[in-house]
Amino acid sequence: MIGMRGWVLGLIGSLLLTPALAADLKVGYVNASALLQASPQAEMVQKKLRDEFTPRRQQLESRAKRLEQQEQDLSKNGLMLSEDQRKAKEREIIDGRRELKHAQDEFQDDLRIRQSEEVGKLREQLLAAVEKFAKAGSYDLILYEGVIYASDALNVTDQVLALLKSPAKP
Repeated sequence: MIGMRGWVLGLIGSLLLTPALAADLKVGYVNASALLQASPQAEMVQKKLRDEFTPRRQQLESRAKRLEQQEQDLSKNGLMLSEDQRKAKEREIIDGRRELKHAQDEFQDDLRIRQSEEVGKLREQLLAAVEKFAKAGSYDLILYEGVIYASDALNVTDQVLALLKSPAKP
């Protein structure tokens, strides 16, 4: 069974091999990863996520520093404490490490989920921009994934990026 990608590539190949159609076919390709990295929308997503998660990251870093300070204090002053006091401090540090690890894991999960949500929205915006560009430029076909080779003449990434950077965003 031929997959969808194989079917599309076969169709494109047959269209390009038909001289009458090939002469009228306007094709371009877009480097999607370059758009995801260089578009102002991507920069806005990065800033949004930074603003949203920086306070939690700083809080976790602060907790880690406090825990490290507790460990240093115990190592310096542990001999001056009674055995019960020392064990209580050790237990407090172990519990603190466990809670910190849990909070860090939760933070990473939340960050991954939000990144996924925002990248999904960004991909939709980029797709809309590519579609707008293709319609405005009378393109018959724009490729972006699975392109092994395309000449620079077909690369419309910079033009779509310019569209994304223009004041009238898609």
